[in-house]
Amino acid sequence: MKINMLYCIMQETNSKWIGQETLSKEAIGGGYEDVFLEIGYKTLICLVEHLFKGVQHLFLELHDATWLSKTESETNPVGEMCNNFNEKFEIFDKLEKHSYERLLNIVKRRTLVDYLTSMMRRRISLNSEDDRRRAENKIREDEGILNEFFTAMNTYGAETKPENNFEVLGFIANIVAADEEMLTFELMTLIRQVVFIIATQFLDIMKILL
Repeated sequence: MKINMLYCIMQETNSKWIGQETLSKEAIGGGYEDVFLEIGYKTLICLVEHLFKGVQHLFLELHDATWLSKTESETNPVGEMCNNFNEKFEIFDKLEKHSYERLLNIVKRRTLVDYLTSMMRRRISLNSEDDRRRAENKIREDEGILNEFFTAMNTYGAETKPENNFEVLGFIANIVAADEEMLTFELMTLIRQVVFIIATQFLDIMKILL
């Protein structure tokens, strides 16, 4: 992980400063402050990528027939994921306040997006009311685990950004269990929330690229 971090920092620094004869603030108009803020942000992205490489296999265990049939006594992939995160956050806790809060928000948003992506890519048949109820309970259980973990990690009490809210999982659970009369209302509520998440994610990607 340290090697990857250093590589990102070196790559960014070289691209900005190679060939410069001076790094004085006067010579570059104070621009170096923005550069190192950008380097700091991209370093956080490197940490996030490393973190998620260790849990991608757990997302593959979600939203299939095996996931649906698991009992309460069996290991929950989302719970295992949060245990993995917890080990890393013991290290991340050493970051200064602003960096830690920013990292926490990035991890929370990435977790939500990857969970939704897993749900959209997997195909599971919910042919009976019993299947729908089990799926609803599974999704609500995952929502509860994620909310509990990220609330515990929010050691500075930072305000949660709306696009990072796991409330959307509750909307999905409502749809899974909804009868025909409520289905249209639940779908519209979900669509508004998902569009907001996607738009925010797109803007963040553009910030990195530009």
